Amino acid sequence: MFALNNSVKKFMKSNSYISVKLFGITFLFLSVLFTRSFAALPIELLHFNAVFNGTATDINWQTTLENKNHYFTVERSTDGVNFMALDTVTSKVVNGDTTKSVLYTLKDSNRVAGVYYYRLKQTDFDRKYTYSNIVVVNITKGADLSFDLVSHSDNRSLIDVFVISPLSGMMTFKIYDAAGARLHMEDIQVNEGDKNQFEIKLKDPLESGTYIVIGILNEDLTKKKVMTVGR
Repeated sequence: MFALNNSVKKFMKSNSYISVKLFGITFLFLSVLFTRSFAALPIELLHFNAVFNGTATDINWQTTLENKNHYFTVERSTDGVNFMALDTVTSKVVNGDTTKSVLYTLKDSNRVAGVYYYRLKQTDFDRKYTYSNIVVVNITKGADLSFDLVSHSDNRSLIDVFVISPLSGMMTFKIYDAAGARLHMEDIQVNEGDKNQFEIKLKDPLESGTYIVIGILNEDLTKKKVMTVGR
């Protein structure tokens, strides 16, 4: 039996190892090397793509292997650094295990002009996760949001609102007088298209004058309108 020097003893205390005795000689092997060499990959990703088709962004990805894969999360960012979850897609295969090719698709209905960054987050059943490469989508033509307002001549507490919206969602209307004081705020659910007609009922009737109306769709897209109320 040979004596272990201090360096070897220190090595054995700070590392996991496998001891093998052969021909009377003891060999030490780092077990971490075996662990890393034979660890299975969670997925093999063939591609991850995102393309704006004029009305929405088509997102698709394809795996050629999945090992205990639980679900995917598609994330979006406007600066390529700070990402937010867009949607979650569960693995299509039983128990998340397959060696066959699997295709996944998702649609992002956002049409607001700008540069967007997408990435794919893959999560195992044991909650470990990995990220894909980042792909960039540039939407050059902005969403077309417009609205018109008509004040009732016989009842100035009522305003008819007509909205053309590129997206379905929640639209917030804020009404200000010429001095900048807010008179009214209301959330209205709108649908994609031009068949959105609503009636806003104010607490107090509007006096003759000019008013500023701001419409905000999904807390993002904003339009401003000047409304004149006659005598």
